[in-house]
Amino acid sequence: MNIHEHNSRILAGVEQPASDVAPSASKGLIVRDSHQESWRRCVEQHQLDPKSRATIPQVGENQLRQLQDEFGHRIFSYALEELNSLMSMVNEVGYSASLANSQGVIIAESVKPSQEYYCESDRLGSIWLEEIGGTNGIGTSIIEQRPVAVFKDDHFYYDFAAQACVAAPFYDAMGNLQGVLNLTTCNPYLDINAHHIVYKLACQSSVQLEERLFLEHFQDFMSLRFRNVSTQAFLIAYDELGVIRGASMAMRKRFALSQMDMGRRFIWEIFDLHKSGAAIDQLRSSDQVRMLDSGEVVSIIRFDARRHERNGRPNLYIPDRGEPVVSRTDKPTALDACAGNDRQMKENVRLVRKIMNKGLPIMLLGETGVGKDTLAKAIHQESDRRDGPFVAFNCAAVPESLIDSELFGYGKGAFTGANREGNQGRLVEAHGGTLFLDEIGDMPLVLQTRLLRVLESGEVSPLGSGKPRHVDLQVIAATNQRLHDKVAEGSFREDLFFRLAGVIVNLPPLRQREDKDFIIKALLADLCRKSDAVQLTKAAEEMLLSYSWPGNVREMKHVLHRASLLCDDGVIDAKDISLPFQRHESTPPTDRLRLPSPSAYEEASDRFESPSVAAKMAVAEAEGKVIAEAMAANDGNVEEAAKTLGMSRATLYRKLKKYGIKS
Repeated sequence: MNIHEHNSRILAGVEQPASDVAPSASKGLIVRDSHQESWRRCVEQHQLDPKSRATIPQVGENQLRQLQDEFGHRIFSYALEELNSLMSMVNEVGYSASLANSQGVIIAESVKPSQEYYCESDRLGSIWLEEIGGTNGIGTSIIEQRPVAVFKDDHFYYDFAAQACVAAPFYDAMGNLQGVLNLTTCNPYLDINAHHIVYKLACQSSVQLEERLFLEHFQDFMSLRFRNVSTQAFLIAYDELGVIRGASMAMRKRFALSQMDMGRRFIWEIFDLHKSGAAIDQLRSSDQVRMLDSGEVVSIIRFDARRHERNGRPNLYIPDRGEPVVSRTDKPTALDACAGNDRQMKENVRLVRKIMNKGLPIMLLGETGVGKDTLAKAIHQESDRRDGPFVAFNCAAVPESLIDSELFGYGKGAFTGANREGNQGRLVEAHGGTLFLDEIGDMPLVLQTRLLRVLESGEVSPLGSGKPRHVDLQVIAATNQRLHDKVAEGSFREDLFFRLAGVIVNLPPLRQREDKDFIIKALLADLCRKSDAVQLTKAAEEMLLSYSWPGNVREMKHVLHRASLLCDDGVIDAKDISLPFQRHESTPPTDRLRLPSPSAYEEASDRFESPSVAAKMAVAEAEGKVIAEAMAANDGNVEEAAKTLGMSRATLYRKLKKYGIKS
């Protein structure tokens, strides 16, 4: 579609009467979201012209730092965890992930700027309000207060017609918009169904993030969540008398609850329950509830009050179904659960328990996805520091420019744009508890010196503050890199390595574990607690057990997640699992793709070992075919073919060589 056709389509859509038709669907997947109302707002309210060029402004570095501080450090950290989890699934198909605040400003990203399909307009500090950028994921989701998928030329401006984005807003415990999780790509070969699987993943991440914020805020009260809803977080908190203490944004809208209703209305005013304290006993004995206004019966998950995991996440009550019990942290958190039935992991747990509480730093080594973070939490929960905080800091997730202030903190007025109250930093935040330094191999060399000084002296000096603060903490570091090699090449301090490696624990990759069946059942049980119940056929189980799992437990989790989205009637069969023939048993590269393989990739996925390889090969085949056709259409003229493809001659020459196409 050229620029004139695009503009005509947008303006025609503005003139057409508003449609009440829901987005069309095919085989259970949303095919195309309707953005007619957004186009109309852009023209009539925002006074935008699709024929003009789009300009996306950016805030300055100091203002960006201020917006990051205003967002809240803990929430910022939680959101980064979700972004990195999303990126582990979608980055190799060309998506980049970013976090926007409630004003539409991108304040964090999880991306390598050299990524081939990176959207330059999505850089840190970019302001993506709808009144500026027209119809777009972030801005439109903020206005419409719902997850949004904008596919290529559905953008208002033609300048963004090559982009595909999904944006999922999340809200704080009071129902106020907190931010938006955003995924974008300029991949020209992207399949619409693949894009909407990414949409589902983004929605579920925003729901999980919102749920975490809500349950942490109302941890002193009981809460319940609607079970089979994946695009919005329906949560409500109540006390022993049945008084409603809090409700998520979705729940407020569903039952017309206002802030004034909190502490005044009762749980039995919206659900069909006894009009007394007996309502609480009703909820405790059932996993369903009937809504008074519609009579609809919904499945629920309950969270009990004051019975929390030591790292701040609440425990989950689920009626016994004879399944492995898995906590709400997505993975087992007790040391015995981490060990499972694997001999090497049991030996690791024996070693950890032997040196626990002795003041020795612990270094966890293992491939990406083996569960280093899970083991770190389990160590904290069984240690004498269990009543203290568990503070996780991912050295690879935070931009290098922010690691100093995030980890070590800063004083009041330390620099222009700094939070007026300062920032205590993660080291001080972990005082009395455990500091988990994930991806320690990615810490910049200059900051390694500061960290070493803190570990040796037990004191941290925040930037701009003349007063050092004493910190008492257990340090657990983790990496998937060969730190000895980094020490040899000079990118990691030898003295810091020995200071952190008081005890080294090697976690085996999933392909070497003896208890894959136990792990499969545990992950399935966790899936059942988050959405509809699912089961495995014998053929599917055998397929999972025989696979080499290059992405380890994380890959297994995403494969099961994908299968649960695409299976029929809650039964996962072998046909629902994209696990091709095992051709390579050697140690796999880290961070392989966990994106569910859409229909466009299925033929390729039948020939290769992992969804990562399948997606890459499908994209490569499609790209090679398009380039060959462009060369043929232009009689082998490289310059004309490059113009047709929208790339430079240098790029085209490189791809011609890559695909063996003669010029």
